[in-house]
Amino acid sequence: MALSTLTPAAVASEQGAPCGIYKVSKNEVIAGVKFPKGSYQIYTYDIACNKVLGKKGILETFLKQKDKDPLPKPWRYESVTVGAQGFSRSGVGFRVQLIGSATTSGASPAGNTAPMSAGMKAALDNIAQFPKSKETPQALNYNYGPNAAKDMSNVIEKSAKATMEFFVDFYQETKPYPIFYGSDADLDWVIAEWRKYGYEAVGNELFEQAVSNMRRRIGPTSIMIGSESRFPQTPMILLASKGALSRNNLQMNTIHHVVHGIQGRITGDKSLLVGCWGREGAAQFYAMAIMDRNFRTIGGSDYATERREQSKPTLSYWTPKTNLLELSASQWFDKLNSVDGNRFGNQMYCNPDPEIGNFGYGSGALLYERLVGEYGHQKVMDWWYEIRSTSDWKVAFEKVFKLNVDDWYKQSAIPYLMKEYQAWK
Repeated sequence: MALSTLTPAAVASEQGAPCGIYKVSKNEVIAGVKFPKGSYQIYTYDIACNKVLGKKGILETFLKQKDKDPLPKPWRYESVTVGAQGFSRSGVGFRVQLIGSATTSGASPAGNTAPMSAGMKAALDNIAQFPKSKETPQALNYNYGPNAAKDMSNVIEKSAKATMEFFVDFYQETKPYPIFYGSDADLDWVIAEWRKYGYEAVGNELFEQAVSNMRRRIGPTSIMIGSESRFPQTPMILLASKGALSRNNLQMNTIHHVVHGIQGRITGDKSLLVGCWGREGAAQFYAMAIMDRNFRTIGGSDYATERREQSKPTLSYWTPKTNLLELSASQWFDKLNSVDGNRFGNQMYCNPDPEIGNFGYGSGALLYERLVGEYGHQKVMDWWYEIRSTSDWKVAFEKVFKLNVDDWYKQSAIPYLMKEYQAWK
């Protein structure tokens, strides 16, 4: 790939720091992605231009690879990133924008991502109207363990801040939302911090359940991340080594779990009663949307790319033995009604089984996409708030949307799922 500098950039851009305009003399491919011949503007964010460009730069490393070689880990290709294509890792990266291209939210530049369907666009157009309030968002209280990585902390803070800013319109709390982050070696530290916060007041049994859950999931190569619904405010907890996090989409995971905190705030600490897809699908959908609109500052991925990755019809974790493309309308109806697990008081967990897995996450995101596209983001927030007055999410759904959820499944949601999943063929 022949790149030659045409002009240096002299002014700052909202898309990142401009590093100059470069000419690609012939069509090229990086990691299977086409870069057509033409002039490109290069933008960087949180990384120096000389680290990206030049004979020893990151871009040169990518160019020396064969066309279909994967990018060096933890680098990721990002498409439709504010009108450009780009590459990112752990909150830093750069964009490569073809000058004169007309990239829009409905386009598929160089054929590298799923097209923006009418349903996707309807949902994103609606949430683009938010936030409307000029109020200061709820504060965040960051609690970092002795082995927390500074660069990972920066990604967490940017992602959490973007989430709070998006939800500023709805039922804010004056008490800061707590986030706990440390390495896999900081287990004792986080337990001590929980005690300082007074979380033992929930009762010894619930407190020990939370501790046991952490111990079970922590490890040098694993990522222990969650939203602890046993505690007030549903705080976010992340314990993982830097190596494990560098292979993970930290932006997506952070926003996902802060959204659970927002659900707790709006439902009055009853977020687990929103149901399986109602809880996890929301965190997936809003995480993808918030990451998309804040790509310039937090990195991560665009909506269309992340949606295609997170909602695959045969993704092993979500649907271990079921190809969702093969489900009939009646089978979809049965699956949707079986996904909510056993209920214990104010708790209702997703019900993974060998056949359907946890498809409440990926398919749940598409259900939210449909719901927001049809009724709007405001109505979804009204639904969450209605959980304060009833322990049955289906009753709250019908009261807000004026439609029984089973009828919505049959008339709108299931036809939408079946249509959208065809894009994966």
